[in-house]
Amino acid sequence: MLLPFLLSFLVLGLVQFSTPHIWGADGYLHAQLGKMVLDNGFLKSLPQLPYSLFSIKFSDKEFLYHLFSAPLNIFFNPQTSIKIFALLNALALFSVFLFILKKRKDLVPLVLILLFGSPAFLFNLSRPRTMILSFALMLLSLFFLGKKKYKPYFFLTIFYTMWHVSGPQLSLIFSSIHIFTLLVFEKKLNLKPLLITLAAIGIGFLLHPNFPDNLFYWYLNGIKVPWFATRWGVLELGAEFFPYSIIEYLVNHPLLIPLNLSIFYIAYKKRKSIKPHHLLFLLANLAFFILSFRSQRYANQSFPLALVTLFLLPWPQILKKNLKLVFIFLPPLLILNTLVSFKLKIVSTNIYNGHFEEISKVIQKEVPKDSTIFHANWSDSQYLLGLAPNYKYIVTLDPIYIYDFDKDLHKKYRSIAHGLSQDPKRELKDYFNSKYVHTDKIYFASFYKQLRESSDFTLIYETRVGALFKAND
Repeated sequence: MLLPFLLSFLVLGLVQFSTPHIWGADGYLHAQLGKMVLDNGFLKSLPQLPYSLFSIKFSDKEFLYHLFSAPLNIFFNPQTSIKIFALLNALALFSVFLFILKKRKDLVPLVLILLFGSPAFLFNLSRPRTMILSFALMLLSLFFLGKKKYKPYFFLTIFYTMWHVSGPQLSLIFSSIHIFTLLVFEKKLNLKPLLITLAAIGIGFLLHPNFPDNLFYWYLNGIKVPWFATRWGVLELGAEFFPYSIIEYLVNHPLLIPLNLSIFYIAYKKRKSIKPHHLLFLLANLAFFILSFRSQRYANQSFPLALVTLFLLPWPQILKKNLKLVFIFLPPLLILNTLVSFKLKIVSTNIYNGHFEEISKVIQKEVPKDSTIFHANWSDSQYLLGLAPNYKYIVTLDPIYIYDFDKDLHKKYRSIAHGLSQDPKRELKDYFNSKYVHTDKIYFASFYKQLRESSDFTLIYETRVGALFKAND
């Protein structure tokens, strides 16, 4: 088991540092917030966001992530620190796989190979986000519930609640599924797991340094955002809330459908051998597999759950006999697909993230500190605030934070960003006290064209990705 784990560590390290940039967008912000925790203690506000809820009612929705990443800033710069922390999170997830599947040691090498067989999952392993350790917490929660190990589950749920604001939702869902499995096998209703979950969640909320505001952010992220994800055109949500096309699904998660077909086959053939903890994993996996066709986020969560579910189940003899064939033919195909897909990820990361690193240097040179920089795409601020923190931005992490802050202001924000304003210079000043604008040239091409052709604005700097403008005095 040690050799596959060390090889996995080597591969993850090579992937993590295959680009000088941070993978994805959120990592830039998380790197800066971790440094802020080190310098100033627990986060109580983000004054860089005067046009969002963070300016009047703040809660660090990834509190433990920033707390645990902070010490690395003692030894490294924020970007290197967060890349190392992302690597440690991935290794923690792999350790959970080894812990849960310790009775299937013969299959551990295959499990680790399969983990690298999904380009989307490998990309997520490399991105500095709470998501990866959340996968580990999800799997451990199911494992402890299935084994009726309620004491470690209790403390794990407290941690989960403070790790990310969405943790309580999954804990409640998993405990409810567990109660159902107990009802099926023991023919009686046992509410103890639910009471333990509620108590742990309550303690997690109370221990959070931003209590009681964290309750409000749980409502926003756990109730409102999923609701808006079902209603097109209300908020411009991140790409992960939307489904893959069929081709994208098969390329990014080539194993999800085969894994689940295998799980269904095993569950049917070995139905008389299914135990309560097997059923718990089967039902949780089925739910995420169905949702994987609805949202990229659920596809990412579904993959590690499907792997664990498959290797926890008692296999029919026919699968055991053909395992060698799987070892021979499957890994080369998966690795080839991953290499081709990941090469494109590296190219796009070098171009897109490189743009923000360039533009942030220009901002710090050309723009007076504490100025408000209007950014057409709400997610641009993850890069900009992370790289140039001495400025003000509109919103970050999710558009819900400006929408719930002021719906009319959010509407005006979208109108300007989409090039629909008849007088963007005046509206930028009146509504956002801003004379500096960042926009990309793809998603907000009409806004870029409007500014480029207007005599009211001067181009400060541009790359093939986007541009920085200044309103003329």
